[in-house]
Amino acid sequence: MIGEKIYEVIANWRVVEYGDTPDGTRYDFHFEGKAIGKINGAVQGIDYATVDRDNNVSQHVHETITTDEDVTISVLRRGKAIPLPSGDGQYKVLGFAKYNTGSPKYSWLNSTLAAIEGTGKPTNPNLNLMAFVLKT
Repeated sequence: MIGEKIYEVIANWRVVEYGDTPDGTRYDFHFEGKAIGKINGAVQGIDYATVDRDNNVSQHVHETITTDEDVTISVLRRGKAIPLPSGDGQYKVLGFAKYNTGSPKYSWLNSTLAAIEGTGKPTNPNLNLMAFVLKT
């Protein structure tokens, strides 16, 4: 069962394409934006993504949240982005996130597993995600 919302991310990305590989087409989505909620601050990271023949995206994301108090939180996010039937380039993003930080204030994140849900799209802001507590 999904618990309380931890934060929302609103970000823009730039894309680096590596081309077709045996696993699919490889892209890096370099993104920057902000986190709003129980955690507030700047977010930046890279989604090392692979897109399969059906345009489903396998996500492997490393990101950093730097809070308004200048605390750094490491985030490892995995999941899938699936094209929405609208055909306008939007994707439904689903996944999970794990956290690491040395901050006493945010130490509760070290034992938190979060569910990630949101959308990705070709227009700005490109990324809108919400993180919810799955397990603490």
